[in-house]
Amino acid sequence: MANKSLIKSINKNSNSAVGAISEEHRRIWVGNLDSRISEFQLLKLMQKCGAIEKFDMLFHKGGPMVGQSRGYAFITFKHNEGATNALRKLDGSNVGSRSIAVRLAKNIKYDDLQRPKPRIEIPALGSGKREDKISKAEAIRAIEAKLKALERQTDDNLELNTTGREHNMPIIHRYQYNKSRDDAQRAGPYGKYNKSKASAPYMRQLPKRH
Repeated sequence: MANKSLIKSINKNSNSAVGAISEEHRRIWVGNLDSRISEFQLLKLMQKCGAIEKFDMLFHKGGPMVGQSRGYAFITFKHNEGATNALRKLDGSNVGSRSIAVRLAKNIKYDDLQRPKPRIEIPALGSGKREDKISKAEAIRAIEAKLKALERQTDDNLELNTTGREHNMPIIHRYQYNKSRDDAQRAGPYGKYNKSKASAPYMRQLPKRH
């Protein structure tokens, strides 16, 4: 509260300044301010250059950055020497994490400061609808190729000796058919014929007479 009162008192007393001294030579613009710099900190820095008549630091009034500094301020000194000292001592000096810029306010176009900055798009990032369609088409083709490769691999694993009758069968039918055939072949040595033969009584073979 004390900081706000100090700034208000400075701005209130500006009406008592000598009107004969041209304001355009006493009013400066300070830009490229670190967003962490407060009004009070900037005010104390400017007071080192001379007595201040008016102090105006601008803030965002809406949007996601509401309440944050716009990065610049206008300061009017009581005498020309104050503005001259600020231009000579502070322009290009490091304040916070930035190198601030100090100019006479008459050389700054206020409309340019208020105008929104043009949006810069990098072609590689701002791809647009056409490139989105191309990327989707490429993704679909890649998926189709992978499915075909999997289908070929499945066919190789499930039908090793495909005959003419099996060729036109769906994959699942071919798998069931081949599985049944393989089961029958594996059961061959233990089938009915061999089982009956193995269950016959043992008959000793008589030696042949010469």
